[in-house]
Amino acid sequence: MKKKHVPILCNHVFRRLLFVIALAIPALVQAQYFEDFEVGQNNKGLIGASCSGSGIETCDNLDLSGVNWTLTGDFSGFDGNDYAGVVDLFGLHFFRINDTENEICWTSPVLDMSEAVAPIVFGCLVSETGNLENSDYIRMEYSIDGGPFVTADSRSGNFGALAQGIGGIIPAGSGNKLVLRLCAKTDSDSENIYFDNVTILNPNVHVDDCATDEESPEAVCQNVTVQLDEEGDAEIAAEAVDNGSTDNCEIAGLELSQSGFSCEDVGEVTVTLTVTDANENSSTCTGTVTVEDNAAPSAQCQNVTVQLDENGEGNTTAEDVDNESSDACGIASIELSQTEFGCEEVGSVTVTLTVTDVNENSSTCTATVSVQDNIDPGITCNNFTVTFNGEYGIELDPDDLATASDNCSVVALESDPDHINCYEVGNVVPVTVTAYDPSENSSSCTSYVTVEGLPCGWMQMPNGIACTEGNEADYDVPSETFSLTASGCYTPSATNDESGFIKFSLCGDGSITARIASLTLPAYAGIVMRESDAAGAKKVAMTYQGAGSIGRYVRYTTNGASYPSYIPAAPGTTWLRIVRTGNTFQGYRSSNGITWLYSFTVNVNMAECIQIGLIAWGTNSLATITATFDHVVIDPPYSQQNGRPAAGAGVNPQTETLEAAAIWPNPAAGEATLSLDAAWGEHVTVTVLDELGRQVKTIRPDSSDGPQLNLDLNGEAPGLYFVRIRNEEGRQTTLRLILTRP
Repeated sequence: MKKKHVPILCNHVFRRLLFVIALAIPALVQAQYFEDFEVGQNNKGLIGASCSGSGIETCDNLDLSGVNWTLTGDFSGFDGNDYAGVVDLFGLHFFRINDTENEICWTSPVLDMSEAVAPIVFGCLVSETGNLENSDYIRMEYSIDGGPFVTADSRSGNFGALAQGIGGIIPAGSGNKLVLRLCAKTDSDSENIYFDNVTILNPNVHVDDCATDEESPEAVCQNVTVQLDEEGDAEIAAEAVDNGSTDNCEIAGLELSQSGFSCEDVGEVTVTLTVTDANENSSTCTGTVTVEDNAAPSAQCQNVTVQLDENGEGNTTAEDVDNESSDACGIASIELSQTEFGCEEVGSVTVTLTVTDVNENSSTCTATVSVQDNIDPGITCNNFTVTFNGEYGIELDPDDLATASDNCSVVALESDPDHINCYEVGNVVPVTVTAYDPSENSSSCTSYVTVEGLPCGWMQMPNGIACTEGNEADYDVPSETFSLTASGCYTPSATNDESGFIKFSLCGDGSITARIASLTLPAYAGIVMRESDAAGAKKVAMTYQGAGSIGRYVRYTTNGASYPSYIPAAPGTTWLRIVRTGNTFQGYRSSNGITWLYSFTVNVNMAECIQIGLIAWGTNSLATITATFDHVVIDPPYSQQNGRPAAGAGVNPQTETLEAAAIWPNPAAGEATLSLDAAWGEHVTVTVLDELGRQVKTIRPDSSDGPQLNLDLNGEAPGLYFVRIRNEEGRQTTLRLILTRP
């Protein structure tokens, strides 16, 4: 340190003071920071009116080169005689303050005291000349770590022409950065304040070079990858791109040109990293941000319904199934696993919707497609004819009655009724035919079924009984007349029969009555009770041959002889009757059907159930003859003990006849008896219908009435009637009743 002396400044006094302080603090053995105004620094500062502005920038001759401190203040009060700067007096250099009017401050550079381990002693030498007022002063201040300036020491007024020391002590550890400031003011040309030798006694306090650092940081970047979130956004910090940027002092901040990214940025984005140090020096580098969208779309499905068309086809689209699927970056496509549907898919079909976004991420959802067929089948009915030959009921085949088609298929064709009962012979029955498709859509039409053939239980055989050319039978409903044509039927042998035959099964006792209404002569026609259809079966027969006699034929043993015997009869005796009681057979004849004459009695051992019916044959093997029969009555129509013979195949079980229901006499002249077996149960409804199907009478017999019910039809017109019997289980049968005039 160089000593300075002036006549009015005792420089050595302040130096002695510092020396005393150094002795008091052994750790401070030397000054790390010292500011002295040396030769060559004179006249550096502000002189005269050239610095009359309110700031340093207005002072033309400001020159502080070589001086570490900065100068601030309001210089608007300066004139040509005012001075603030370094002066040289007798070879010594000081800062001189003269008539500044306003406060002028000299501020030290930033000092680093972070490593100071003992109290920090600081101070300087000050003196004054002239007649200073109390408003004239010099003040020493300090600031720690950028905080407010704190006054350490000050002098004002006439504080002394000899050098004095001002300063202070800061405890070690109070902070890292220290700034000193000297502020002074005088207001007269004759008033001067001087200061010099600004000193800090601590070897660990030094000027902070970084406080005035002008060297830029070294910016180093790295590439990064960022994932967009489900909202299509991503954010990165500057630190993610920084790859160890450095600075000779301290990096104050990192700033990225783009930190937020969205769907538009998917791919590679070049970003700039700006690195700034504490003195606002900066440098940049660039990095690549790879923006990726790996978030799958939100696939949302809804169920849809598809209607099949007339071709059995239907379709939907991915757009129909989509229920506002979404993606932050946008949906590129939606695809449905199945769009076309046919009859085989009627019902519920699970489909998968695949949603793909613009970055090829995809997700799926499932939906149910309800495939519906609401188109009814098409159906066309045709009329049909059924012919009875011994059956009690004929099942209807709907395929015979109608043709149907559907856009998918016809799975069922049903008729109502599904069968025709034998009592409908001679009628035309309307039958409703309904077609169903797999979706239970249906359409109906009406088929008119003409019912032909023989009455209930009656049956013809193609060859009758051993006829060489066969036989043919028919029945006329209005006249209730049977016709029987026999070709090549001739009986040359007494042991083998040849005849046309219309038969009915009888079990147990009963009778058969018939009138031969016409006959192609010469020929034979009549009635028979025989054990079977075999040509040599046991039999009892009565015939009419056009003359005044009745023939009787009996075969007592199978394949035995059967010779005719003749019974004289009046002309026109065409009514015949055979009555069986056990194995006893009696014959009767009549010319009017009212008065009957006994003809014969024979005993023939036959089975319980036999065949009875109408017969006819010619007088030679080449003859073709025709006989007609009316007023044909079997009484009772079947045995109470053994029931009606089994119905043929196709009879609906619910209309199949129950055991034992019979009417006698039949024909009846107003009243008849209906016999019901106990199998019918206690709750039975009996309905009598005329031949047009009109209801004549309904009877609900009580169980107390017993097994027989009186049918009183007195007053009803003669003709054909139907007696329908139905029990509580829905099972029913129908019997025919003929009313004659009393």
